[in-house]
Amino acid sequence: MDIAATIETALEIGNRIDAQWGLFITVHLAILGAMVYIDEPLHRFEKIIGIAVYLGFAFINLAMMQSQILLLDATYTDIVRFADEGADSELVQRMADLQRNGRGRVSRLVMNISHLVMAVLVILSFATHPLMTRESAERAKSASDGDDVA
Repeated sequence: MDIAATIETALEIGNRIDAQWGLFITVHLAILGAMVYIDEPLHRFEKIIGIAVYLGFAFINLAMMQSQILLLDATYTDIVRFADEGADSELVQRMADLQRNGRGRVSRLVMNISHLVMAVLVILSFATHPLMTRESAERAKSASDGDDVA
């Protein structure tokens, strides 16, 4: 693969990673927003299902991002090789410098820490959200029955 194709591949992979970050952020805003604005208590089963579905999403998202970052590292390694072979391009030199200075390591660190912190926040949000008890269910039922009569 020549240098132009390698740079194009690196940019395409970077765009995929950006799309994954967009999905990651959107899902977390939706979940945390729901936890803040929904006052209704959740049944224990709803909490367990919510956490399980979230953990499934988080695991798949993390695995996809990790594989994309590994592919991006491979393209950047090729770019370093082109730079070492004397590629006469400021872009190639700058991209090679990013790789030499730990671009991949920092990307993986940010990704892993972000996923861990958000997983803790989401699990805590579900865990601390009010639990539907028999008494709260009866109060909600009687309140809704009262609304129907009025």
